[in-house]
Amino acid sequence: MALFPNCRPFLKKEEMISQYLRLLDDSCIQANSLEAIVSWLNDECPYVENILCQPESIKILSNSFQNATHANLETLLERLTQIVVNSSRVGKELAKQPLFLNKLSHRIQNYSKISIRVLLLKLCLIVFECAPGDLKLNKNLISVIFKLQQEDTRVIVRELSKKLILKF
Repeated sequence: MALFPNCRPFLKKEEMISQYLRLLDDSCIQANSLEAIVSWLNDECPYVENILCQPESIKILSNSFQNATHANLETLLERLTQIVVNSSRVGKELAKQPLFLNKLSHRIQNYSKISIRVLLLKLCLIVFECAPGDLKLNKNLISVIFKLQQEDTRVIVRELSKKLILKF
């Protein structure tokens, strides 16, 4: 329903953004919930952004990333990247979450599937642009990026890593 703008007044009245956030705990409907949030954010950024930047909402977004299974990780990364692209405030708040940054670092280091690694690096790059100081403090993330830039044989991974290194 969030995909249909004419339903939004009813959805606002029922505080559906909060409901969509709560649904992120369910891996079966996580992608659909994130898609609805992205769509709504595209159309009504200030309203949705204010809700997403609340501490509880940031915690939910961070937890959904941390707890994502391999089966739904790629879709979650695509949607989460769209959210951060559309809201630098959300990116800045996520960058303040140590567990989010640690999991981001861990996944960049341990996922060798090219599509997932590229999405992780893009998310890292966008979050870094939102909050450069917060990522500079995460030494583990920096060392993982340096190692990738030197050792990964895939050009796109090396280039994205290089972009991040230049920003550090």
